[in-house]
Amino acid sequence: MKQSIYLSLLILALGVVGLGAYTRLKDAGLGCPDWPGCYGYLLYPTTPEAITNANNSYPNTPFVEEKAWPEMYHRYVAGILGLGAIAIAIHQIRHKVRTRSAYALILCVGAQALLGAWTVTMLLHPIVVMSHLLGGFTITSLIFYQLLRQHHQPTRLSQLTLALIIAQIIMGGWTSANYAALVCPNLLTCANQFFPPLNVSAAFFDGWSIGTNYEYGILDYSARVTIHMLHRYLALITSFMLIFTLIKQRRTYKLSESILPISVLCLQLALGIANIKWLLPIHIAVAHNLVALCLLLSWIRYSQLQPISQRLSTPSVH
Repeated sequence: MKQSIYLSLLILALGVVGLGAYTRLKDAGLGCPDWPGCYGYLLYPTTPEAITNANNSYPNTPFVEEKAWPEMYHRYVAGILGLGAIAIAIHQIRHKVRTRSAYALILCVGAQALLGAWTVTMLLHPIVVMSHLLGGFTITSLIFYQLLRQHHQPTRLSQLTLALIIAQIIMGGWTSANYAALVCPNLLTCANQFFPPLNVSAAFFDGWSIGTNYEYGILDYSARVTIHMLHRYLALITSFMLIFTLIKQRRTYKLSESILPISVLCLQLALGIANIKWLLPIHIAVAHNLVALCLLLSWIRYSQLQPISQRLSTPSVH
């Protein structure tokens, strides 16, 4: 299959992740209280009569167009991406090309569709919302993996750094799902303390009941502070590990091959600081989500590169 098809699908996947972030940040996750339609309509109600019917059918969630359209556009674009991903996966399986990643892609698309439905029916349950975000990142990563021409065993340091990047993405998803992004509006302190007390049990292990509406979050202040600060701490740890790995492997790979991940890391840190300084403006917050994905992809690319020593030992083909 042509690389241009994978590239087009990758661009679409980035768009879906960005649109999903925009939907979440606009508090439009429940812009349509039903699934897969919107107030019983294929797109969303547009006429005064249809809006009246929608409000009568769902009196607890009155129709708001500014929240309905991001939700439905996200669903339809995600549906197109899912069909495209399944198509290329079936093509790979039929031609016996990277069948493991093809089966993984089909599984992820199916799981992501379920998570999309559960996000609505479980009223923005934080575990479901975070899992839905991770599903989008996973599908994009699997599509990107198909684009890579080189596939080599990553070093242990690269694998550890990748695990930390994924952990930080999970932590960012948990921060967003629990509406903890704005709980610490100062850059160096939170609650007027450099190291505020953490309540890990409340932040992660309290009961998460089905049927509770989690829109705008239900955790108390201490739990949200804990989530926010752990996201900051892990960002520092991940950044240090990424830089350390690049320095440690400077003789394993070309210097030019380290420029992309370090540049994306710097951009991501700048966006994180900007989110705090300017109180989460939506365009910067969406960019923060997308650049997190780009950091993951850049590190996947870096970790799959062939070491210089192997390139020099590989005989030239004329």
